[in-house]
Amino acid sequence: MKKYALIGKNISHSKSPEMYKKIISDSFSYDLLDYSSENDLPFLSYLMHHYDGINITAPYKRHYLSQVELTDVAAKVGAINCLAFKDGKAFGTNTDYLAFKKLIQLKTLTNFSEVIVLGSGAMAQMVELALVDLKQTYRTISRKQHGDLAVFDFSKLENEIGRPVLYVNCCAREYIFKSHLVFPNSFFWDMNYSNPEQVQFFQNSHQQYEDGLSLLFEQARFAVDFWSTI
Repeated sequence: MKKYALIGKNISHSKSPEMYKKIISDSFSYDLLDYSSENDLPFLSYLMHHYDGINITAPYKRHYLSQVELTDVAAKVGAINCLAFKDGKAFGTNTDYLAFKKLIQLKTLTNFSEVIVLGSGAMAQMVELALVDLKQTYRTISRKQHGDLAVFDFSKLENEIGRPVLYVNCCAREYIFKSHLVFPNSFFWDMNYSNPEQVQFFQNSHQQYEDGLSLLFEQARFAVDFWSTI
C-alpha cells in the first residue's frame, strides 16, 4: 500500500486526505505531519524510507530546496510543495504553480482591470511568477510594503483603479479580509480554505468569493501525476 503525507504547521484542518481519496482509486495511507518549528522537520532520509510521496505546505516550502533534484518549475519558483522518491533519489516540484496557472486561465481576466496579489511569502511569489509567465499585469499589496492589511483602505485603492479587481489572497490564514469593496463585480480568490470567519464575512457582505479548495484539488491531481511518473 502506498504511503503519503503532508508536512506543515497547524494543519489539523487540512482537507488533503479527502482530496486524494477522490483522486487515487487504490488503497493508500495519508498522514498529517504537523511541526511547530522548522528545527523539528524530519530528515529527508526518513521521509524517503517511510513514504512514497510528500506534500509540503506553509511555512516549510523552502526547507528541502537544496536537498533534492528540482524540476524546472520548482527551480523557477524557488519553493517545493511536492516530493517524489525513486531509486534512492528525491525530486521536488511545485504543483501550486501548475494548478494556479491552469485555474486562473479559466477565469475571465478581461472582466478585471487589475489583479491584486495580497501577501509576500512563497505563495505570493509563486502567483506573481505565474502571472508574469501569462503576461498578466498585477500589483502586490503586502504588510512589508503597506503596513497592517487589516486597516488598509482597499476602497480607496478600487476608487483609484476605477474598475472591478481580482484579488488573489496569499496571506496566512490568520489574516481576515474585511474591507467592503467598491465594485460589486470585484472578486476575492482566497488561496486559503476552511476559514469560517472569512467565509461568513463574504456571505454577509454579498461580495464575490472563492476559497482555495479548487486549487487544492488541482495541485493534488498534479501531485499524483508527479508521484506516478517521476
